[in-house]
Amino acid sequence: MAVAVLALLAERPMHPYEMLQTLRDRHDDVTVPVSIGSLYHSVSRLCEHGYVRPLKAEHVGNRPERTTYEILDPGLSAMRERIAALLATPTALSAADHAGLGELHNLSVEDVLRALDARIADLDHQLDGYSALLDLAAREHVPEIYLLYGSYATSQQHHEREWMATLRDRIQTGGLSWPTPT
Repeated sequence: MAVAVLALLAERPMHPYEMLQTLRDRHDDVTVPVSIGSLYHSVSRLCEHGYVRPLKAEHVGNRPERTTYEILDPGLSAMRERIAALLATPTALSAADHAGLGELHNLSVEDVLRALDARIADLDHQLDGYSALLDLAAREHVPEIYLLYGSYATSQQHHEREWMATLRDRIQTGGLSWPTPT
């Protein structure tokens, strides 16, 4: 969440409600769970570290006072370092993926096929959701630079779906040898 807050403030000073709305407009809230409470908590921590500071507080109409924050040079540096580190380091598969794939031979072929069918169906559902969000963002003229993660996630999900479907076919057709259950 801290990187997202710093990145928003690098664009321009904002108050947390504006940050929330911007994240929602860009559909970033789909991949990064966000609430106004988590934003205020993140802003507070960033203030404590000297990365951001309050710029002004104002009342608009009947709304409660809203404090606008700005990013400071140490925050800009920290954000850039973290983004570079995130881009440079591939993420590992989850322990659940490792255990599920690494130990699937302990299930019957029927159970594995059933589980893979469920996973493929779930991936299809996720791909449909990503596609719909990307289409909506395009219709709303959200700049492509803000949609890169959605495009990347769609690509990753598509490749995972194809790999799982190929594995399923190999198991079903006997193209992958199966140990005799003990």
